[in-house]
Amino acid sequence: MTTSPSVPMLVCVPGSVAGGALAERVGPRRLQMALCPFLAFAFLGMPAAAWVGARESNVLHVVLILCRVIQGLVVALMYPAVHIYPCEIADPRRRGTLGSLIQVWASLGYLLCYVLGRYLSWSFLAVVLPMVTLLPGFLGLALAHESPLWLARQGKTAAAIEVLQCLRVSAEEVSSVICAARQTKKDRTQWQAVFQSPQKKVYFVSIIVSVMVFVMAQFTGQIVISANAVRIFRSAEVGLSPSLSSILVGTTRLTFCGLGSLLLYRVPRRTLLVVGNVMAGVALIAIATFFFMRSREYDTSRLNWLPLGSLMLYMVAFSTGIGPASSLLHVEVLPGPVRSAGSSVAATCFFASIFLVTKTFDDVEAAFGLHSVFYAYALGCVVFCIFVISWVPETKDRSLGEIENFWKLKYEDFQTKATEASDQVLLPKMQASPDDGSLKENPV
Repeated sequence: MTTSPSVPMLVCVPGSVAGGALAERVGPRRLQMALCPFLAFAFLGMPAAAWVGARESNVLHVVLILCRVIQGLVVALMYPAVHIYPCEIADPRRRGTLGSLIQVWASLGYLLCYVLGRYLSWSFLAVVLPMVTLLPGFLGLALAHESPLWLARQGKTAAAIEVLQCLRVSAEEVSSVICAARQTKKDRTQWQAVFQSPQKKVYFVSIIVSVMVFVMAQFTGQIVISANAVRIFRSAEVGLSPSLSSILVGTTRLTFCGLGSLLLYRVPRRTLLVVGNVMAGVALIAIATFFFMRSREYDTSRLNWLPLGSLMLYMVAFSTGIGPASSLLHVEVLPGPVRSAGSSVAATCFFASIFLVTKTFDDVEAAFGLHSVFYAYALGCVVFCIFVISWVPETKDRSLGEIENFWKLKYEDFQTKATEASDQVLLPKMQASPDDGSLKENPV
Protein backbone atom coordinates (compact mmCIF):
# COMPACT_ATOMS: atom_id res chain seq x y z
CA MET A 1 0.00 0.00 0.00
CA THR A 2 1.31 3.45 -0.92
CA THR A 3 0.04 6.98 -0.83
CA SER A 4 -0.08 9.59 -3.54
CA PRO A 5 3.07 11.71 -3.90
CA SER A 6 0.80 14.74 -4.08
CA VAL A 7 -0.20 14.38 -0.40
CA PRO A 8 3.05 15.78 1.08
CA MET A 9 3.21 18.35 -1.73
CA LEU A 10 -0.22 19.69 -0.77
CA VAL A 11 0.84 20.00 2.89
CA CYS A 12 4.04 21.74 1.82
CA VAL A 13 2.12 24.66 0.31
CA PRO A 14 1.00 26.28 3.61
CA GLY A 15 3.92 24.86 5.60
CA SER A 16 6.63 26.52 3.50
CA VAL A 17 5.24 29.97 4.34
CA ALA A 18 6.45 29.53 7.90
CA GLY A 19 9.75 27.95 6.86
CA GLY A 20 11.48 31.20 5.91
CA ALA A 21 10.31 32.98 9.05
CA LEU A 22 11.61 30.15 11.23
CA ALA A 23 14.94 30.11 9.37
CA GLU A 24 15.35 33.82 10.05
CA ARG A 25 14.37 33.46 13.68
CA VAL A 26 16.44 30.44 14.78
CA GLY A 27 19.07 30.24 12.01
CA PRO A 28 19.06 28.07 8.87
CA ARG A 29 21.56 25.53 10.23
CA ARG A 30 19.86 25.05 13.58
CA LEU A 31 16.44 24.77 11.96
CA GLN A 32 17.62 21.95 9.69
CA MET A 33 19.19 20.09 12.61
CA ALA A 34 16.03 20.44 14.69
CA LEU A 35 13.76 19.11 11.92
CA CYS A 36 15.87 16.17 10.69
CA PRO A 37 14.80 13.81 13.52
CA PHE A 38 11.10 14.54 12.91
CA LEU A 39 11.50 13.72 9.22
CA ALA A 40 13.30 10.46 10.05
CA PHE A 41 10.58 9.40 12.51
CA ALA A 42 7.88 10.19 9.92
CA PHE A 43 9.59 7.79 7.50
CA LEU A 44 10.07 5.11 10.14
CA GLY A 45 6.45 5.38 11.24
CA MET A 46 5.15 3.96 7.95
CA PRO A 47 6.78 0.51 8.13
CA ALA A 48 6.29 0.45 11.92
CA ALA A 49 2.53 0.63 11.40
CA ALA A 50 2.65 -2.40 9.12
CA TRP A 51 4.99 -4.41 11.34
CA VAL A 52 2.80 -4.09 14.46
CA GLY A 53 -0.15 -5.66 12.69
CA ALA A 54 -2.06 -2.63 11.42
CA ARG A 55 -2.04 -4.10 7.91
CA GLU A 56 -5.18 -6.10 8.66
CA SER A 57 -7.22 -3.05 9.56
CA ASN A 58 -8.00 0.38 8.23
CA VAL A 59 -5.49 1.86 10.66
CA LEU A 60 -2.59 1.36 8.24
CA HIS A 61 -4.06 3.69 5.66
CA VAL A 62 -4.66 6.39 8.28
CA VAL A 63 -1.13 6.04 9.67
CA LEU A 64 0.41 6.23 6.19
CA ILE A 65 -1.51 9.41 5.38
CA LEU A 66 -0.52 10.92 8.74
CA CYS A 67 3.17 10.09 8.18
CA ARG A 68 3.05 11.60 4.70
CA VAL A 69 1.43 14.74 6.08
CA ILE A 70 4.18 15.06 8.69
CA GLN A 71 6.81 14.51 6.01
CA GLY A 72 5.31 17.24 3.88
CA LEU A 73 5.12 19.68 6.78
CA VAL A 74 8.71 19.06 7.92
CA VAL A 75 10.09 19.31 4.38
CA ALA A 76 8.16 22.56 3.87
CA LEU A 77 9.58 24.09 7.05
CA MET A 78 13.08 22.94 6.15
CA TYR A 79 13.08 23.77 2.44
CA PRO A 80 13.89 27.51 2.50
CA ALA A 81 16.73 26.94 4.98
CA VAL A 82 18.19 24.14 2.83
CA HIS A 83 18.63 26.56 -0.07
CA ILE A 84 19.53 29.68 1.91
CA TYR A 85 22.26 28.10 4.02
CA PRO A 86 24.78 27.11 1.29
CA CYS A 87 24.35 30.46 -0.46
CA GLU A 88 25.12 32.40 2.71
CA ILE A 89 28.17 30.43 3.83
CA ALA A 90 29.92 30.20 0.44
CA ASP A 91 32.02 32.87 -1.27
CA PRO A 92 30.97 33.98 -4.79
CA ARG A 93 33.46 31.66 -6.51
CA ARG A 94 32.25 28.48 -4.79
CA ARG A 95 28.61 29.38 -4.20
CA GLY A 96 27.44 27.76 -7.45
CA THR A 97 29.10 24.42 -6.83
CA LEU A 98 28.12 24.25 -3.16
CA GLY A 99 24.53 25.32 -3.73
CA SER A 100 24.04 22.83 -6.56
CA LEU A 101 24.97 19.89 -4.32
CA ILE A 102 21.33 19.97 -3.16
CA GLN A 103 20.36 18.64 -6.58
CA VAL A 104 23.10 15.99 -6.40
CA TRP A 105 21.72 14.77 -3.08
CA ALA A 106 18.17 14.70 -4.47
CA SER A 107 19.36 12.72 -7.50
CA LEU A 108 21.04 10.23 -5.18
CA GLY A 109 17.73 9.79 -3.39
CA TYR A 110 15.89 9.07 -6.63
CA LEU A 111 18.53 6.55 -7.72
CA LEU A 112 18.36 4.79 -4.36
CA CYS A 113 14.59 4.53 -4.74
CA TYR A 114 14.98 2.98 -8.20
CA VAL A 115 17.73 0.54 -7.17
CA LEU A 116 16.46 -0.50 -3.74
CA GLY A 117 12.85 -0.46 -4.88
CA ARG A 118 13.71 -3.22 -7.34
CA TYR A 119 14.80 -5.56 -4.56
CA LEU A 120 13.17 -4.31 -1.34
CA SER A 121 9.60 -3.76 -0.26
CA TRP A 122 8.41 -0.25 0.45
CA SER A 123 8.56 -0.87 4.20
CA PHE A 124 12.27 -1.71 4.14
CA LEU A 125 12.91 1.18 1.75
CA ALA A 126 11.33 3.60 4.24
CA VAL A 127 13.88 2.45 6.83
CA VAL A 128 16.96 2.49 4.60
CA LEU A 129 16.48 5.90 2.96
CA PRO A 130 16.61 8.01 6.16
CA MET A 131 19.78 6.22 7.26
CA VAL A 132 21.50 6.81 3.92
CA THR A 133 20.37 10.39 3.30
CA LEU A 134 19.29 12.13 6.52
CA LEU A 135 21.92 10.79 8.91
CA PRO A 136 24.98 12.01 6.94
CA GLY A 137 23.34 15.40 6.45
CA PHE A 138 22.60 15.73 10.16
CA LEU A 139 26.17 14.82 11.11
CA GLY A 140 27.54 17.27 8.55
CA LEU A 141 25.42 20.10 9.93
CA ALA A 142 26.56 19.26 13.46
CA LEU A 143 30.15 19.92 12.40
CA ALA A 144 29.39 23.05 10.35
CA HIS A 145 29.06 26.73 11.28
CA GLU A 146 25.89 28.78 11.44
CA SER A 147 25.30 31.18 8.53
CA PRO A 148 27.54 34.24 9.09
CA LEU A 149 25.07 36.51 7.29
CA TRP A 150 22.29 35.37 9.61
CA LEU A 151 24.52 36.02 12.63
CA ALA A 152 25.29 39.52 11.34
CA ARG A 153 21.60 40.24 10.70
CA GLN A 154 20.91 39.26 14.32
CA GLY A 155 23.50 41.75 15.55
CA LYS A 156 26.04 39.04 16.48
CA THR A 157 28.88 40.71 14.62
CA ALA A 158 31.72 39.11 16.59
CA ALA A 159 30.37 35.60 15.98
CA ALA A 160 29.81 36.42 12.29
CA ILE A 161 33.40 37.65 11.90
CA GLU A 162 34.72 34.52 13.59
CA VAL A 163 32.80 32.27 11.18
CA LEU A 164 33.77 34.35 8.16
CA GLN A 165 37.44 34.14 9.06
CA CYS A 166 37.09 30.36 8.79
CA LEU A 167 35.21 30.50 5.49
CA ARG A 168 36.81 33.40 3.61
CA VAL A 169 40.34 33.70 2.25
CA SER A 170 40.98 37.41 2.85
CA ALA A 171 40.26 40.17 5.34
CA GLU A 172 38.79 42.29 2.52
CA GLU A 173 36.10 39.68 1.85
CA VAL A 174 35.26 39.47 5.56
CA SER A 175 34.94 43.24 5.78
CA SER A 176 32.81 43.42 2.64
CA VAL A 177 30.36 40.78 3.87
CA ILE A 178 30.01 42.39 7.29
CA CYS A 179 29.36 45.82 5.77
CA ALA A 180 26.69 44.39 3.47
CA ALA A 181 25.03 42.55 6.37
CA ARG A 182 25.00 45.72 8.48
CA GLN A 183 23.30 47.61 5.64
CA THR A 184 20.72 44.83 5.45
CA LYS A 185 20.17 45.14 9.20
CA LYS A 186 19.44 48.87 8.80
CA ASP A 187 16.68 48.09 6.30
CA ARG A 188 13.33 46.86 7.52
CA THR A 189 13.64 43.13 6.99
CA GLN A 190 11.59 40.18 5.85
CA TRP A 191 7.82 40.47 5.39
CA GLN A 192 7.72 44.10 6.52
CA ALA A 193 10.14 45.00 3.75
CA VAL A 194 7.95 43.37 1.12
CA PHE A 195 5.01 45.58 2.01
CA GLN A 196 6.96 48.81 2.34
CA SER A 197 6.44 51.88 0.21
CA PRO A 198 6.50 51.69 -3.62
CA GLN A 199 10.17 52.66 -3.42
CA LYS A 200 10.79 49.05 -2.42
CA LYS A 201 9.69 47.79 -5.83
CA VAL A 202 13.07 46.07 -5.88
CA TYR A 203 11.74 43.54 -3.39
CA PHE A 204 8.63 42.72 -5.40
CA VAL A 205 10.52 42.31 -8.66
CA SER A 206 13.26 40.15 -7.20
CA ILE A 207 10.72 37.88 -5.46
CA ILE A 208 8.73 37.52 -8.69
CA VAL A 209 11.88 36.55 -10.60
CA SER A 210 12.81 34.08 -7.84
CA VAL A 211 9.36 32.49 -7.89
CA MET A 212 9.22 32.22 -11.67
CA VAL A 213 12.67 30.62 -11.94
CA PHE A 214 11.81 28.04 -9.30
CA VAL A 215 8.29 27.29 -10.52
CA MET A 216 8.92 27.18 -14.26
CA ALA A 217 11.62 24.54 -13.75
CA GLN A 218 8.84 22.24 -12.48
CA PHE A 219 6.66 22.81 -15.54
CA THR A 220 9.34 21.12 -17.62
CA GLY A 221 8.00 17.90 -16.07
CA GLN A 222 10.97 16.78 -13.98
CA ILE A 223 9.03 15.64 -10.91
CA VAL A 224 6.49 13.64 -12.93
CA ILE A 225 9.12 11.99 -15.13
CA SER A 226 11.25 11.05 -12.11
CA ALA A 227 8.31 9.70 -10.10
CA ASN A 228 6.73 7.81 -13.03
CA ALA A 229 9.81 6.56 -14.87
CA VAL A 230 8.91 2.88 -14.44
CA ARG A 231 5.36 3.50 -15.63
CA ILE A 232 6.55 5.50 -18.68
CA PHE A 233 8.93 2.77 -19.77
CA ARG A 234 6.26 0.13 -19.25
CA SER A 235 3.95 2.08 -21.56
CA ALA A 236 6.71 2.52 -24.13
CA GLU A 237 7.60 -1.21 -24.17
CA VAL A 238 11.24 -0.40 -24.80
CA GLY A 239 12.42 -4.01 -24.61
CA LEU A 240 14.29 -3.55 -21.33
CA SER A 241 12.94 -4.09 -17.86
CA PRO A 242 11.11 -0.91 -16.76
CA SER A 243 12.94 -0.91 -13.42
CA LEU A 244 16.31 -1.36 -15.15
CA SER A 245 15.51 1.50 -17.54
CA SER A 246 14.64 3.68 -14.54
CA ILE A 247 17.96 2.81 -12.90
CA LEU A 248 19.80 3.86 -16.08
CA VAL A 249 17.94 7.17 -16.13
CA GLY A 250 18.59 7.71 -12.40
CA THR A 251 22.28 6.95 -12.84
CA THR A 252 22.44 9.42 -15.71
CA ARG A 253 20.76 12.08 -13.60
CA LEU A 254 23.14 11.59 -10.66
CA THR A 255 26.25 11.55 -12.86
CA PHE A 256 25.36 14.70 -14.72
CA CYS A 257 24.19 16.48 -11.57
CA GLY A 258 27.78 16.10 -10.40
CA LEU A 259 28.95 17.48 -13.73
CA GLY A 260 26.48 20.34 -13.42
CA SER A 261 27.95 21.28 -10.05
CA LEU A 262 31.37 21.59 -11.69
CA LEU A 263 29.95 23.54 -14.64
CA LEU A 264 28.41 26.13 -12.29
CA TYR A 265 31.97 26.97 -11.23
CA ARG A 266 32.87 27.85 -14.83
CA VAL A 267 29.71 28.56 -16.84
CA PRO A 268 27.22 31.45 -16.31
CA ARG A 269 23.90 30.45 -14.77
CA ARG A 270 21.83 31.90 -17.62
CA THR A 271 23.80 29.94 -20.21
CA LEU A 272 23.18 26.68 -18.35
CA LEU A 273 19.46 27.43 -18.09
CA VAL A 274 19.05 28.33 -21.76
CA VAL A 275 21.07 25.39 -23.09
CA GLY A 276 19.40 23.03 -20.64
CA ASN A 277 15.91 24.11 -21.69
CA VAL A 278 16.73 23.72 -25.38
CA MET A 279 18.09 20.20 -24.85
CA ALA A 280 15.19 19.22 -22.59
CA GLY A 281 12.67 20.58 -25.11
CA VAL A 282 14.19 18.53 -27.93
CA ALA A 283 14.14 15.37 -25.78
CA LEU A 284 10.52 15.92 -24.73
CA ILE A 285 9.36 16.52 -28.29
CA ALA A 286 11.10 13.31 -29.37
CA ILE A 287 9.42 11.12 -26.75
CA ALA A 288 6.08 12.89 -27.28
CA THR A 289 6.28 12.11 -30.98
CA PHE A 290 7.02 8.47 -30.19
CA PHE A 291 3.89 8.14 -28.04
CA PHE A 292 1.88 10.07 -30.63
CA MET A 293 2.91 7.55 -33.30
CA ARG A 294 1.95 4.67 -30.99
CA SER A 295 -1.45 6.26 -30.33
CA ARG A 296 -2.04 6.36 -34.11
CA GLU A 297 -0.91 2.71 -34.39
CA TYR A 298 2.17 3.43 -36.48
CA ASP A 299 4.91 0.81 -36.47
CA THR A 300 7.42 1.93 -33.83
CA SER A 301 9.36 -1.32 -33.55
CA ARG A 302 12.48 0.34 -34.96
CA LEU A 303 12.17 3.24 -32.51
CA ASN A 304 12.18 1.28 -29.25
CA TRP A 305 15.45 2.99 -28.35
CA LEU A 306 13.85 6.47 -28.55
CA PRO A 307 12.04 6.64 -25.17
CA LEU A 308 15.10 5.57 -23.19
CA GLY A 309 17.45 7.77 -25.22
CA SER A 310 15.11 10.77 -25.00
CA LEU A 311 14.61 10.51 -21.25
CA MET A 312 18.34 10.08 -20.70
CA LEU A 313 18.95 13.23 -22.78
CA TYR A 314 16.26 15.00 -20.76
CA MET A 315 17.93 14.00 -17.51
CA VAL A 316 21.29 15.22 -18.82
CA ALA A 317 19.72 18.59 -19.70
CA PHE A 318 17.89 18.96 -16.39
CA SER A 319 20.76 17.70 -14.23
CA THR A 320 23.49 19.83 -15.78
CA GLY A 321 21.48 22.99 -16.36
CA ILE A 322 17.87 23.48 -15.34
CA GLY A 323 17.95 21.81 -11.92
CA PRO A 324 21.17 23.14 -10.34
CA ALA A 325 20.95 26.62 -11.88
CA SER A 326 17.29 27.24 -10.98
CA SER A 327 17.75 25.90 -7.46
CA LEU A 328 20.66 28.27 -6.92
CA LEU A 329 19.36 31.33 -8.77
CA HIS A 330 16.07 31.54 -6.91
CA VAL A 331 18.02 32.35 -3.72
CA GLU A 332 20.83 34.40 -5.28
CA VAL A 333 18.50 36.98 -6.85
CA LEU A 334 16.82 37.79 -3.51
CA PRO A 335 18.08 40.87 -1.60
CA GLY A 336 19.23 40.29 1.98
CA PRO A 337 16.25 42.01 3.69
CA VAL A 338 13.78 39.62 2.05
CA ARG A 339 15.91 36.54 1.42
CA SER A 340 14.12 34.34 3.97
CA ALA A 341 10.66 35.72 3.18
CA GLY A 342 11.23 35.57 -0.56
CA SER A 343 12.53 32.03 -0.33
CA SER A 344 9.36 31.10 1.58
CA VAL A 345 7.19 32.57 -1.17
CA ALA A 346 9.22 30.75 -3.83
CA ALA A 347 9.01 27.47 -1.90
CA THR A 348 5.25 27.85 -1.46
CA CYS A 349 4.76 28.39 -5.19
CA PHE A 350 7.23 25.59 -5.91
CA PHE A 351 5.26 23.03 -3.92
CA ALA A 352 1.98 24.30 -5.34
CA SER A 353 3.35 23.81 -8.86
CA ILE A 354 4.51 20.28 -8.03
CA PHE A 355 1.07 19.46 -6.62
CA LEU A 356 -0.55 20.84 -9.78
CA VAL A 357 1.79 18.97 -12.12
CA THR A 358 1.47 15.62 -10.32
CA LYS A 359 -2.32 15.84 -9.96
CA THR A 360 -2.92 16.76 -13.61
CA PHE A 361 -0.63 14.08 -15.07
CA ASP A 362 -3.21 11.28 -14.96
CA ASP A 363 -6.07 13.52 -16.08
CA VAL A 364 -4.23 14.91 -19.09
CA GLU A 365 -3.00 11.45 -20.08
CA ALA A 366 -6.51 10.00 -19.86
CA ALA A 367 -8.09 12.86 -21.80
CA PHE A 368 -5.52 13.57 -24.51
CA GLY A 369 -2.92 10.80 -24.39
CA LEU A 370 0.58 10.50 -22.93
CA HIS A 371 2.06 12.36 -25.90
CA SER A 372 0.09 15.48 -24.95
CA VAL A 373 1.72 15.50 -21.53
CA PHE A 374 5.21 15.56 -23.01
CA TYR A 375 4.29 18.19 -25.61
CA ALA A 376 3.02 20.38 -22.76
CA TYR A 377 6.30 19.97 -20.87
CA ALA A 378 8.22 20.86 -24.05
CA LEU A 379 6.17 24.06 -24.27
CA GLY A 380 7.12 24.75 -20.66
CA CYS A 381 10.80 24.54 -21.68
CA VAL A 382 10.24 27.11 -24.44
CA VAL A 383 8.47 29.56 -22.10
CA PHE A 384 11.13 29.10 -19.42
CA CYS A 385 13.90 29.76 -21.94
CA ILE A 386 12.25 33.00 -23.09
CA PHE A 387 11.79 34.14 -19.50
CA VAL A 388 15.46 33.51 -18.64
CA ILE A 389 16.69 35.48 -21.66
CA SER A 390 14.33 38.39 -21.00
CA TRP A 391 14.23 38.75 -17.21
CA VAL A 392 16.84 36.82 -15.26
CA PRO A 393 20.12 38.57 -14.33
CA GLU A 394 23.47 36.79 -14.31
CA THR A 395 24.81 36.09 -10.82
CA LYS A 396 27.98 34.12 -11.43
CA ASP A 397 31.00 35.51 -9.54
CA ARG A 398 28.84 38.29 -8.00
CA SER A 399 28.64 38.61 -4.26
CA LEU A 400 25.16 38.65 -2.74
CA GLY A 401 25.72 42.32 -1.97
CA GLU A 402 26.52 43.10 -5.60
CA ILE A 403 23.40 41.28 -6.78
CA GLU A 404 21.30 43.25 -4.30
CA ASN A 405 22.85 46.50 -5.50
CA PHE A 406 22.00 45.58 -9.09
CA TRP A 407 18.30 45.58 -8.20
CA LYS A 408 18.70 48.86 -6.34
CA LEU A 409 20.44 50.46 -9.30
CA LYS A 410 17.43 49.59 -11.42
CA TYR A 411 14.65 50.60 -9.02
CA GLU A 412 16.07 53.01 -6.44
CA ASP A 413 18.17 56.18 -6.28
CA PHE A 414 21.22 55.89 -4.07
CA GLN A 415 21.49 59.17 -2.21
CA THR A 416 24.47 58.70 0.05
CA LYS A 417 28.01 59.36 -1.03
CA ALA A 418 28.98 55.84 -0.02
CA THR A 419 26.47 54.24 -2.33
CA GLU A 420 27.27 56.65 -5.15
CA ALA A 421 30.90 55.62 -4.90
CA SER A 422 29.86 51.98 -4.85
CA ASP A 423 27.84 52.51 -8.02
CA GLN A 424 30.89 53.76 -9.89
CA VAL A 425 32.66 50.51 -9.05
CA LEU A 426 29.70 48.19 -9.67
CA LEU A 427 28.35 49.61 -12.94
CA PRO A 428 31.38 48.81 -15.12
CA LYS A 429 31.63 45.35 -13.57
CA MET A 430 27.96 44.41 -13.87
CA GLN A 431 27.40 45.94 -17.32
CA ALA A 432 29.77 43.63 -19.11
CA SER A 433 29.30 42.38 -22.64
CA PRO A 434 26.39 40.01 -23.39
CA ASP A 435 28.82 37.21 -24.16
CA ASP A 436 29.97 37.32 -20.56
CA GLY A 437 26.49 36.71 -19.20
CA SER A 438 25.89 40.40 -18.65
CA LEU A 439 23.27 42.16 -16.64
CA LYS A 440 23.22 45.15 -18.93
CA GLU A 441 21.53 43.51 -21.87
CA ASN A 442 18.96 41.73 -19.77
CA PRO A 443 17.35 44.31 -17.49
CA VAL A 444 14.24 43.45 -15.57
